[in-house]
Amino acid sequence: MNNTLRIAAVLAIIAAPAAAIPRCAAHADMRAALSDGYGEVLQSLALDGSGRVVETYANLETGSWTVALTPPGQMTCVVASGVGYQPVEQPAKGEPT
Repeated sequence: MNNTLRIAAVLAIIAAPAAAIPRCAAHADMRAALSDGYGEVLQSLALDGSGRVVETYANLETGSWTVALTPPGQMTCVVASGVGYQPVEQPAKGEPT
C-alpha cells in the first residue's frame, strides 16, 4: 500500500466517529460527546467580541481537535474539527522567540 492510501485509510478511521458527534447540543452533552467519541478534552477557552464562548477540545495522543461555539443562553455548536492538533508553548515574557 502506498503512502497516500495509508494516509487516506488512517484519516477515514479517525473521521469515522464524526457521525456520532452532534452539530449542536446542550453544552454538557457536547462535552460528553467529544470526550466519549474522540477522547478530546478542553484545551482552551475564550470569549469573542459578541460574548460567545469559544472552546478548543483536543486529544493530545491522536491529534484530533474540535472548536465549539456557545452563544449566551444557547446550544453549543461545532464550528470546526480536524486532525493534527499540536499544543504550542509560548516563551516566557521577555525571552527571545
